[in-house]
Amino acid sequence: AKLCPVRAVAAAAPGFWKQHGAPKHPRDLAALPLLAYSNVARPGAMRYWGPGGESGVIEPPVRAIANNGEFLADMAANVCGFVIGPTFLMHERLRSGALEPVLCGYEWSNSSLHLVYPPTRQPSARLRAFADAVGAAFRNNPYWDEGLG
Repeated sequence: AKLCPVRAVAAAAPGFWKQHGAPKHPRDLAALPLLAYSNVARPGAMRYWGPGGESGVIEPPVRAIANNGEFLADMAANVCGFVIGPTFLMHERLRSGALEPVLCGYEWSNSSLHLVYPPTRQPSARLRAFADAVGAAFRNNPYWDEGLG
């Protein structure tokens, strides 16, 4: 069952943007050091969709690669590069100011959060009720996205 979209943002420490300048377009990130998530098909390739329907892929130089989004967000907060990651992992750092988002009019992910259960069985009434409650709570604006623009 689909629960909600997973929103991703491009972010880095304010000092990183002060040093390198805040980007105006995703192409401006192409020369900056990326902190990349490894559990994807092409870790250094970042797809984006723009507000006017434009889309593209950037492949910045990868400074570090890891299979842990929290670790990458911590590295970004320590001015090691920029990260493109899900708001459910980075919302606290974004709210505290440890990370500053950029290019907020662009989308970096088109994935969703799903509740998965064995397909061989009919879901129980309890599971359906749980899925409906969680889906209703997250469907429009999950708490981690509130106030992030």
